[in-house]
Amino acid sequence: MLRHASKIFTFLHFKPTTSLFRTYCTNKNTTGYTQHLTSQQQEALNAISNKKSVFITGSAGTGKTFLVSIAIDILKNDVYKPGEVFVTASTGIAACALYGQTLHSFAGIGLGVGHKHDLLEMVVRNSDAFERWKSVRALVIDDISMISGDLFDKLDYIARTLKGRVHKPWGGIQLIYTARDTGKKAKNLWKWEHSRGIAPKKLELGIGARVMLIKNMDVGVGLMKGATGTIVDFVEQTGKKSRGVFAKCLLPKVRFDSGLVHMIGPEEWHVMEGEKVLATRKQIPLILAWAISVHKCQGMTLDCLRLWYGLCCSF
Repeated sequence: MLRHASKIFTFLHFKPTTSLFRTYCTNKNTTGYTQHLTSQQQEALNAISNKKSVFITGSAGTGKTFLVSIAIDILKNDVYKPGEVFVTASTGIAACALYGQTLHSFAGIGLGVGHKHDLLEMVVRNSDAFERWKSVRALVIDDISMISGDLFDKLDYIARTLKGRVHKPWGGIQLIYTARDTGKKAKNLWKWEHSRGIAPKKLELGIGARVMLIKNMDVGVGLMKGATGTIVDFVEQTGKKSRGVFAKCLLPKVRFDSGLVHMIGPEEWHVMEGEKVLATRKQIPLILAWAISVHKCQGMTLDCLRLWYGLCCSF
């Protein structure tokens, strides 16, 4: 699938480290939040800023998705125009976390089954998909591990043909994609993605419940993904945000472990096509937090925790 890949991609394998290289402030969802980058992360951003295709891999919790969110911001604001950068992922849940769409949806290939010539014809007949391929200059693919080599080659063929640059990998499109080290079989990866997904469909809360915030709301005051606290009351929502499905609902007031007391209102998650919103989901950004698995807390900022090593591998 990736013959002569060393000439095409910059490969970066992330490892957990405490070595800090420099400080970078993100603008999307983390306004005012300062995050330290490792030398490897900075190397990746430098390559991406120079329009190089980058393949980022590493074990869970090494900052792959966080880095991609910064890279998207740079690509849209400093390197290309926003409409020339498309964010995709192998599953809908993963795409939603990055405000993107599935790779299949972007490509306009349905299930991706069939000969590459048939898929190309499908794209050409789909005016929206055809326009996306013509517009795209940078393509982000989160969790490439769910995409088969055969499908990857088909998309490469489509890109080369529609871009009119048949001798350039992916028609000259800059690729940024990630994969995690895992021993899981493909059939189990979807379950893994779903288990770490966005807010639950049904949320039962009560006064005294331990909860965790699962979306960055106001990082500057400590309302960040991973902040934990206790529900102390339920109050009515007022103002413009009180409209819609949550208008008549009592909303939880949480005393966070930092000492901050704040009412938690509904937040939105979007599925995007470039800069276009395709779908929106609104939910209270909390989960119960007496305990949480290591998979579900990836990407969170945790002030303190107690670890339980039961049923894990021996040391």
